[in-house]
Amino acid sequence: MKAQDIWAAGDYSAIAPHLVSAAEEVVRRAAPGPGEDVLDVACGTGNAAIRAAQTGARVTGLDLTPELLATARAQAPDLTWVEGDAQDLPFADASFDAVLSVFGCMFAPDHQRTAREILRVLRPEGRVVIASWTPEGESARLLRLVGRHLPPAPGDPPVLWGDEEHVRTLFPDLRCERAFVHFRFETADDAAEFYVENFGPVVMTGGAANADVHAFFAEVGAEYDAEYLILQATGGAAGRT
Repeated sequence: MKAQDIWAAGDYSAIAPHLVSAAEEVVRRAAPGPGEDVLDVACGTGNAAIRAAQTGARVTGLDLTPELLATARAQAPDLTWVEGDAQDLPFADASFDAVLSVFGCMFAPDHQRTAREILRVLRPEGRVVIASWTPEGESARLLRLVGRHLPPAPGDPPVLWGDEEHVRTLFPDLRCERAFVHFRFETADDAAEFYVENFGPVVMTGGAANADVHAFFAEVGAEYDAEYLILQATGGAAGRT
């Protein structure tokens, strides 16, 4: 089962608006400026890339899933959108002043390889800012629950990107901080149906996960906070790996 098939199965353009606050926080911390080159890795439909471009930066968004890139391109045709793998970035060394990812690169199977690629394309003293769901948070709980109904994913568990001890093996001398995305639906049933209809991993189970998704939201409720980890590093610090 290919990753791009999973994310194309649902309607990620419906999911993305719920994640805007995290994208805004990542861009704020990266602080791109006019004329800087910025890469959004596993950009999805462009939440972070589009906001980074509003600062005057030259922005490239990369994603593995053509359907998500098509949505991003329709929203911001003047940005550069590239189909590609976070584990094998199709860019020259030291191409970007900032590299961002919002719940994106965490899903690449090989974490070490992905981190090396991010550092390779980053300029000296460039900035890395990455948001990833924490293993303890509600989004990670939902991912694990749905994952029981799918073939085992290859490589490292995605939510390890939200574990501070783990990411320190990828980016030494980094700074980490926890934050939350606030989700709100009218009812718990509305929340469950939203994920059943729109969230690619749930859709790919062919209905097998639906009962578990409804039980999850019956417990969590219609309004909840999902914890994520913000990782910040620089090219200078990371370059010592």
